[in-house]
Amino acid sequence: MRNVLFAAFAFATLWLCLNLHSRTGYFTYKSEIFGDKAGYYIYLPATFVFKFEANQVSDTLSDAVGNGFLIQDGKIFTKYPIGVAVMQAPFFLVTHFVIAPALGYPSNGFSPPNFKMVDVAAWFYMLLGLWIMSKVLAVYFKPKLVWIALGCFLLGTNLWYYYAVESGMSHIYSFFLVAALLKITQRIHQNDKVDGWLAFGLGAVAGHVVADSIYQCPSASDCPVVGGPFACRIKTPFQIVFESEDDCTDSPGARFAGCRANGLL
Repeated sequence: MRNVLFAAFAFATLWLCLNLHSRTGYFTYKSEIFGDKAGYYIYLPATFVFKFEANQVSDTLSDAVGNGFLIQDGKIFTKYPIGVAVMQAPFFLVTHFVIAPALGYPSNGFSPPNFKMVDVAAWFYMLLGLWIMSKVLAVYFKPKLVWIALGCFLLGTNLWYYYAVESGMSHIYSFFLVAALLKITQRIHQNDKVDGWLAFGLGAVAGHVVADSIYQCPSASDCPVVGGPFACRIKTPFQIVFESEDDCTDSPGARFAGCRANGLL
């Protein structure tokens, strides 16, 4: 019975996500790859479609997806870290090499199956994150309380919004990673030791949480991103710090991220 309920829940949540975006179209501000979401996603087509050759990218592509990244001087600039793209990569590869060709779509990284792929990836990590949280909570609470807590996670927070509406943003991936981090640390405390696999899992998940939220470089020249350097260094996930007034006015990052540099702007 429990498996039937889980399957029904999985089907219903997937249908909700796909149905919501069936009404938004493609290349609109409500679509799965637009604005910030395109900035996270661009690593994948840049790697597997354009082969790090920015001159292979259409001049109109950045505008079409809300300027989440910029193309300038033969480079692709994005201020977003790579963590989301890494987690989307398995879904992208299946879509790129199998699903898109099978359905007759071009494997250009921005065909309709690629947009739907983002929905499926977010749905998958939402389900996996909730399942892991159920295992964490089951150590301390009765099943009924665990189910109530999971319902509160889904309906009482913005979790449902970031899996069903803004599926290309980093939030749903961070939820899964933090849930995994909690489970791994719980296992370490239960076993009172750290074996090889737990140590690997703890390092991998903790490192990916960082990659999903912040990317910091000591200087502009040390920030390689998708075939070109950052025009700035990221001090926090919310603040772009430029080195000089010239950087604030001339860098491509300043035109879409804003500039906060020692009161220069």
